[in-house]
Amino acid sequence: MESICYNNKIRSPEVGLCNLINCTRYIVNMQDFKLALKDFSHQRTATYTNFLKNELEYGQCTKQQVYDFYVWSGLVNSVFWQCIERIEIILRNRINNVLINKVHHDWLNLDNTNTTKIYFKKYHEDCIRGTIEILNRKNQHPTNSRLVSELTVGFWVSFNDIGFSYTRREKNDHKIAWKYFIADIVPHYPTRGDVTRFWSKEANVKKLIKVLKFIQKLRNRIAHHEHIFKQEFKHNRQSEQRPTRILV
Repeated sequence: MESICYNNKIRSPEVGLCNLINCTRYIVNMQDFKLALKDFSHQRTATYTNFLKNELEYGQCTKQQVYDFYVWSGLVNSVFWQCIERIEIILRNRINNVLINKVHHDWLNLDNTNTTKIYFKKYHEDCIRGTIEILNRKNQHPTNSRLVSELTVGFWVSFNDIGFSYTRREKNDHKIAWKYFIADIVPHYPTRGDVTRFWSKEANVKKLIKVLKFIQKLRNRIAHHEHIFKQEFKHNRQSEQRPTRILV
């Protein structure tokens, strides 16, 4: 079988995944590649065909090559999905642990905001209410732990928009602010100088959120069976880490 990655047109780590295509084809045992592609939309197959022709300079590519490329893309997605799944779990659990320890054990309870002293924007309130409805339909009581596990990724990657209604003295005495919390959420993010001072700067927080939203974008594309091999993260080597390194 011709490898779709000859001449090293696609770089590591994706190159190694091409070797898995043989194994996948043994499992699928597809004799007629027209059957494999006939139920795909023209728009979907054109993405792979055009990339082979224009980016990898294949010229006239066969249906078998298009199918192999599609399988390879799925393998790439599956590897990234496992990584993103772990990032999502770690992110939400760390945010939850920080807010339980520093604010309130029931911080997601919208009926208890006077006690929790947490201020949610409408987007976060809608996420919480929607999740409560889902749990109610499952006949499950919406505890804090259940809400944490069911809330969308969008809720967590915009955590910095959650506010605190403590007085200035309370915030100073108890160190209640995201500038104190973020280091516990992303301990491997590259900071310079005093960590609290670094996270007190809005520009630094925005760069972190940019990384998290890129991860969310990849997650959503994979969840909707879309390719990610053309996605690019605008990486600033001086101020940002690779998306997979900031958490673990």
